[in-house]
Amino acid sequence: MPVHPTRIYSIYASTGVFLIALLCLGLAANLSLRSENSGYSEDLMQRFQQAAHEPEAKIGQLEQNGDHSCSTANITALRRALFDSQYLLDLGLIQNNQLFCSASVGELAQPVALGPPDFVGPKGSSIWSKPHYMLQLFDDREVAVVLVGGDSVVAVVDPARLDITDPQRVTWELYFDNRGQTFHLAGEPGLVGLVESVSKYYGGMAISCSGEVEYYCLAVKTSLREFVRRNVLVLAFALLLCLLAAAGAGTIVNLALQTRRSDRFRIKQGLRQGKFYWLYQPVVELSSGQIVGCEALARFEDSQGALTPDVFIPLLRSEGLTWQFSEAMFSRVIAELEAQPDLPAGFTVAFNIFPGDLEAGHGAALVANAALQNNRFSIGLEIIENEYIDGQSARDQLQALVDAGYYLSIDDFGTGYSNLKNLKHINFQQLKIDRSFVQDITTEGLKTSMISTIMDIVGKLGVCAVAEGVETEAQKLIVAKAGAHYGQGWHFGRPMSADSLNQRLAKQGQAPRLQPEACIASNPEFE
Repeated sequence: MPVHPTRIYSIYASTGVFLIALLCLGLAANLSLRSENSGYSEDLMQRFQQAAHEPEAKIGQLEQNGDHSCSTANITALRRALFDSQYLLDLGLIQNNQLFCSASVGELAQPVALGPPDFVGPKGSSIWSKPHYMLQLFDDREVAVVLVGGDSVVAVVDPARLDITDPQRVTWELYFDNRGQTFHLAGEPGLVGLVESVSKYYGGMAISCSGEVEYYCLAVKTSLREFVRRNVLVLAFALLLCLLAAAGAGTIVNLALQTRRSDRFRIKQGLRQGKFYWLYQPVVELSSGQIVGCEALARFEDSQGALTPDVFIPLLRSEGLTWQFSEAMFSRVIAELEAQPDLPAGFTVAFNIFPGDLEAGHGAALVANAALQNNRFSIGLEIIENEYIDGQSARDQLQALVDAGYYLSIDDFGTGYSNLKNLKHINFQQLKIDRSFVQDITTEGLKTSMISTIMDIVGKLGVCAVAEGVETEAQKLIVAKAGAHYGQGWHFGRPMSADSLNQRLAKQGQAPRLQPEACIASNPEFE
């Protein structure tokens, strides 16, 4: 089963809003992670700065003693300084880059060659950053250490003592940055390269350098999994809001599109955008078969298709748009028909009007309407009988229309509320017999017997009769024999464009005029 376009647009809207909300959630989480990571980085850098100060302070203190031999006093001094330290694993004496004495062992039987330093620190200290050294105290054990040496004293720094973080929460690398060349000191080797390439996008990675100990920098990587675990409730709630926002957007779009697709919205929009158009059905004199006029019939079509009059007319009434519709009809129809050269002067053009507009006081506007007044046609106004027209205000305005030169017609006669005395007093000039009577006329149904009654009423009122819905020759002959003066229906022509109507008139030649006053001379009183 195909999916309705409205549903597809709703899905698009929901998906789009969800993705946008998810993106915002991701950005917010990234900012929070960046802030949290910055806090870790600052805390670690403070500890590292303390660790960097300690070996330099101990080395400076020990080197103040001019005696650099492996004497008992010097070894005691080394051990005392080591005991008071927080981050040092050992202290020793060096000469020509060879370790010959340490606090942990004393004088070495065989000096340890350290080789040239990896780099020289900002204060002239030699730094050996090779990760593994054999400690003389434990001949079978290798540990990762960093050596910081002065002129005669070397400090052995244990990087493990610097790690104050939960490895499940954050990993780091301490390194020395010398003019773009990095030397690993502690932490996770190679982390700095990853952080440099990703930190501008991902808040869980950052690089910070010491403001006190020049060239020492720290690369930090916060665990995303740990961040999610610690904020799972907040993130779940935010995700729920994203889903609700997506569902709400889809619902709103669906309702908006349904509203736009509703008949009520379409006729409102269509009236503003000119989606109403009019066709013209000929009215024929039965005795001669000649076209004497036409009725303007409204049609509607927009991008969603057509709406029939039985759909849009009730909506025009319920939305209070009948007068706006009528004004559009008058101007459009008269302009179209005036442009047709073969429509003669006095040609009858009939419009359906809404009695509710008369009750609302628009009768005076009808009388003064420029399009209806300034043309070469005879204008008829038709009122559907099944609308209430018994109010004094409506009767007064109908009489004013008659006085202004319009002829009035009761449409769909026989189906509504007409009070015959009111019809006589209002001075209607024409009754249009409803199509249901005419279409039933050849079947000898119940309504067939009412034709003679209707024609008696027509005769007593002294008005013309137009039989609507004539579709066959047999129907035409019957209504003509019953006394109807004019006919209208598919037998004479379906509703057509103004151009087509003009062509019909061009072939016909001079058209006779519809003359309501000549239908019946007498107009007896109804009692």
